[in-house]
Amino acid sequence: MDGDLRSVVRRLGGDAIAYGLGGVASKGLTLLAVPVLTRVLSPESYGVLDFVTIVVGFLTAFIIAGTDSAQSFFFYHKADSAQDRRDTISATAQWRTLVGPVLLVVTIPTLWFGVEVLGSRSIWILVWAGLAAWIGAIAAGFADVCRLRFEPWRFVTLSTLASGGGTLLGLSIVLLTGQIYGYFSGAALGALLSLGAGAYLLRGSFSVRPIVTASIRRQVTFGAPLLPAALSVYVLNGADRYVLQVYRPAAELGVYGVAAKVAILVLLGVETFRKAFWPFAMEALQDAQRGPVVFRTGARIYAGAGAAMIVYLTWLAPFLVAVLGGDAYAEAGGLVAYLLWPSVLYGYYMLASGGIWKSEKTGVAAWLGLAAAAFNVLLNFLLVPSFGMKGAAIATVLAYAAWIVGTAIMSERYWPIGLGRARTVVIAMVCVGLQIMLMSSTMGAFSTAVFAHLGAFSVFALAWRKSELEGAWRWLMSRKEN
Repeated sequence: MDGDLRSVVRRLGGDAIAYGLGGVASKGLTLLAVPVLTRVLSPESYGVLDFVTIVVGFLTAFIIAGTDSAQSFFFYHKADSAQDRRDTISATAQWRTLVGPVLLVVTIPTLWFGVEVLGSRSIWILVWAGLAAWIGAIAAGFADVCRLRFEPWRFVTLSTLASGGGTLLGLSIVLLTGQIYGYFSGAALGALLSLGAGAYLLRGSFSVRPIVTASIRRQVTFGAPLLPAALSVYVLNGADRYVLQVYRPAAELGVYGVAAKVAILVLLGVETFRKAFWPFAMEALQDAQRGPVVFRTGARIYAGAGAAMIVYLTWLAPFLVAVLGGDAYAEAGGLVAYLLWPSVLYGYYMLASGGIWKSEKTGVAAWLGLAAAAFNVLLNFLLVPSFGMKGAAIATVLAYAAWIVGTAIMSERYWPIGLGRARTVVIAMVCVGLQIMLMSSTMGAFSTAVFAHLGAFSVFALAWRKSELEGAWRWLMSRKEN
């Protein structure tokens, strides 16, 4: 690597530490809540809670409406204009503030009357969930500004207040009341704390009035084509739950939800990389010489690291399910291996779609996302009636894979940088092979643990070029001699 790229990687590593610790704090608290919730709530009630969590994500996507990507793009579009940046931040906050209540008034009654598994529960579950989505969307916009400013610790603080704080508050209310709505009321309060802190940290960088109509119009014009793509991600993540509640008992929603929560561990690594790499990616898109190198290097490292995490968590899955869910959720252990893949593939999307972003072909991203979402819905309706939870998991993985492959092909047409697809396919195939061996292993606990560690290390090493591995070995030997 040349000196310029080495400095980018070093800075990326420093930011990744901050984002990683923040991810552990927020996602870790969410995960630690699972063993409490699964023991306080029945599998049926936990399934409803997990389903409503997906609904919250769907509402959030409608409220954001692509303004997250628009804010990132225009934040760097005129980097030397302080007023333009101020208007960009203001437009994002004003749009989400104004649109949120309108959407909630329409969607809450529709969901309560239209979805059987929700209509049998208190409407307050949806009211608090909707408030959490609305307030959380505004707070997330302020947090993203800190990330775009390369202020990872501020971003981590705001995100942890929303996610971790909301989880702790929600868990406390559930323990006091025994009601599902308590979890979402806590989430809304946590988002409100993050919003207040974000507004304070960014004071002077945005305005509440007047309404910056021109900037809002610019952002919506840029981001509107991305709304179908954003919604498609939530359909990709939520179609399995929706179809499951149509064909299977609510208890299976709970088992599937626990498997998804175990798989969320891989998101600690995925989100760390995405949050740290995103500002570099936005800068790299403007650099004709360095940009392709940054994306190619990032793609190789991410593919290897993601595959290693999948192997490692496949080995740990039965133990984690036993701790988080207990005997009532034991069946979730066999689902985790499948559900690890969608998160890792989602992380790769940022790298696979570089050419689409650079050429501003956001409409292409929308059509690709919609096609993948439709494919996922179709596969779920085909597989779930016969194969239940496993069919839902397989459908989701196949749909994600189709989305990433299609995106990479189109992106290369607009910006041919060569992401090393052959190497990525080899890494994926080796990873799947290792998963199958771990899931069918008859070895003892110690031998299986050794195999898992060696497998994770080997699949990660596949991502590196021979010269890079030799350089790393020489560095290690020099450290040993000193």
